[in-house]
Amino acid sequence: MVYQPVQSVPAPISVVNDSPKSSSMPRASKVDIPWRDYAPADNLLLDKSNTEVIMELDDEVHDGDDNKEKKLVVKKVVSPWPTKAAFSEESLKARKALASIYNKVLVVDNMESARSIVKLLTTKYKSFIHACHTEVADIDAKKMTPVGHGEVICFSISSANSNVQAADFGNGKTCIWIDVLDGGRGVLMEFAPFFEDPSIKKVWHNYSSDSHVIENYGIKVDGFHADTMHLARLWDSSRKNDSGYSLEGLTNDGRVMHTVPDDLPKPGKISMKTIFGRKKGRKDGSEGKAVPIEPVKELQREDRELWICYSSLDSMGILRLYESLKSKLEKRSWVLDGYLRGAPCTISMISIGECPTCEDGNRGQKQRACLLTVVIFQR
Repeated sequence: MVYQPVQSVPAPISVVNDSPKSSSMPRASKVDIPWRDYAPADNLLLDKSNTEVIMELDDEVHDGDDNKEKKLVVKKVVSPWPTKAAFSEESLKARKALASIYNKVLVVDNMESARSIVKLLTTKYKSFIHACHTEVADIDAKKMTPVGHGEVICFSISSANSNVQAADFGNGKTCIWIDVLDGGRGVLMEFAPFFEDPSIKKVWHNYSSDSHVIENYGIKVDGFHADTMHLARLWDSSRKNDSGYSLEGLTNDGRVMHTVPDDLPKPGKISMKTIFGRKKGRKDGSEGKAVPIEPVKELQREDRELWICYSSLDSMGILRLYESLKSKLEKRSWVLDGYLRGAPCTISMISIGECPTCEDGNRGQKQRACLLTVVIFQR
């Protein structure tokens, strides 16, 4: 909202969220509005979207002859719902660091650009390893399975070859981010040849979830190469109380990531709460304790660049995590049939289809795929 002198108005105005609406007043009235007596609130915790500025007639103003002179005065009313605080210092630093990867990301938001990228993925970069990650809305992961639930709003792919040289999708961009929310379902369907090709190696973090939400659209995901969550369990099965097996916990653990090649981006996953959470302001303008996060669809549209960076960093992190864990596991000594077998070896993961014991209790549908980890020893 711009505060500036106003000479006359045909009617008093009520301004809510920068949208003016007329109030009742005789159309012929022309009065001066004393804007100089009004200043915006100094409290940064207040959100202008929750502030209403009302101009109304003041019957208490008199002239020198004791005749009433009606003038407009300005009143500021804070709406009763909670206001948003500014981002914390920690969030601002994290957002600045996250924004640094934006120039590494190619945004795909229409079918034409999707086709050109899929052509690269299925030809020039077909032999590369592709780390994939989805972002899903309209699903409560604690109560619902990904089978038949959830809407894919975007996904990202980061690719590198066996020498850990990242793919270049143009102008040095090493990661692609695909907008399904506003690009439309057709953009996702353009990637069906990529997802369904069994010869294209794909790496995931929690393959069970990502594969099912994609298959909800009729795409049969194939070409499974590895799941970093399960590779991490194979490397260390005792991390339950040590930041666990989440992508955030693993990619920010120096013990896990210290073998990451220099060619890959370095930042670990940053939590949504750190990037997008803002403490609620109380009605009196003070800072509250709750740190809510807006729905992901709103974040993708309203905080778009940071959301693109946040989402893309997941696939970048998965690729880094895969390379690090692969390096660790291939150098490890193993006990086989009671005998110690030393390195080197090759780690392979195989998806062996749907697990009949893991079913959706409400619908009886198969929920996840069984993964078999194979250790191949070199003679």
